[in-house]
Amino acid sequence: MENAFSIKRELKYTYYLSKVLCLAPYSFSSNRSACEKSNNTNLWSHVMGLIWTLFMSVVMVIGLICGIYRYKNIGSSNPAIAVNSSLCFPMNFVNALLSFVVLFMKRYKFAELIEKLGEIDEGLCQIKLHKSARCQNYFLHFTFPICLLLAMFMCFDVLQVEERRYFIYCSLYRIAYLISIVLIIQFCHIVMCTQQRLFILRKEISSVLINKVAVAVSSTPKPILVEAIRKSELPSVMSTFSESVYPVHASRMKYQSASNNLLLPTKLLDLHKIIFYRLIYSNIYDAVELINSIYGFLLLLLFIRAAAGLVANIYYLASTTIYGAILLGVETWGSPAHIFSLACWISIFLSTVIAMTVTCQVVILESKKIGDIIQKLLLQQHVRCEAVEQLKLFSEQVTKNKIEFSALCLFKVDMSLLCTILASVTSYIIVLVQFK
Repeated sequence: MENAFSIKRELKYTYYLSKVLCLAPYSFSSNRSACEKSNNTNLWSHVMGLIWTLFMSVVMVIGLICGIYRYKNIGSSNPAIAVNSSLCFPMNFVNALLSFVVLFMKRYKFAELIEKLGEIDEGLCQIKLHKSARCQNYFLHFTFPICLLLAMFMCFDVLQVEERRYFIYCSLYRIAYLISIVLIIQFCHIVMCTQQRLFILRKEISSVLINKVAVAVSSTPKPILVEAIRKSELPSVMSTFSESVYPVHASRMKYQSASNNLLLPTKLLDLHKIIFYRLIYSNIYDAVELINSIYGFLLLLLFIRAAAGLVANIYYLASTTIYGAILLGVETWGSPAHIFSLACWISIFLSTVIAMTVTCQVVILESKKIGDIIQKLLLQQHVRCEAVEQLKLFSEQVTKNKIEFSALCLFKVDMSLLCTILASVTSYIIVLVQFK
């Protein structure tokens, strides 16, 4: 029963942070005797959370209205300012509001995802792969310092760069973007949980290949493990050893045959074990599909926001430093603090894109490695006919049920998307420079 709650221990700190920012409309029960009821999504059980979410939603709406008022006062003399004021800043509030709504509507699927990951942990433990299939706590080792640095930078940005008369608005839209950052952290953490479980599965399957190859290519006879031989097949094994005393001209062929025979009764390629591997992979595939269903639309919004922010901030940084184009009427804009702020925002937008694409790419590569190992196992001559059939089905399963992440089925989230976004950002910046 411990493994049913391991995934909840892994997501504990991310869950607390998400709860504060209204991104976790559910709760984890401490009842260990009823795992199927451990995820509480009942609306009436989260009255305070619902009130807090409504309050944050009202705050985001107020920030959106203030952004429209600010855009009318500043104007659009600079293309970067126009893009930021008309698209990027309002999109922070829109993304936050839609995150509240989508995660609230998908809370049942999120509970199903947690239970699915718990089933995967139980399966991994049943085949004795790991005492507790648990991921590293990325929040403590990596995420917490990043959130702390982001909060410190945003406080500096508001106090040193922005105008005092827009202090409330500037604070609100940074809070709205911080909500998006936490949403990205939540997504990446869950994706890495699936990657760790794929890694454990791949490690076990690859150990089958390594053990068999190590015995098959040995040049000298080695002692046979008693636990690897069934009692009913002891006579065949003894006859195999008796054949090894034949003359030298036939000894090599006889020993090769003996090695293959010794590998047949081993428990490494047990039929039921392969079926269990397939079942675990199927559960991981279902978990990935649930992740796509929950975060697909939100990923689309996050990538649009990051790409627009990169275009606007890179262009404005270039126009400020190279051409000396400074917006009149704002004293702090164009100062060293403002240039430092622009560089930091560019790094933040680029880091969010890299984090999402690289995390998804790691999981995709892990699943492809499993397919490669299955193909190598099929090339072994000592595999039984029943095992070959199951391995073929497993290979077909991995081929058809590809583990992929997508943004609302419009495009795949992997490293190729990172290259596409960088190319598009470069093209738009060149277009803006030509217009200038």
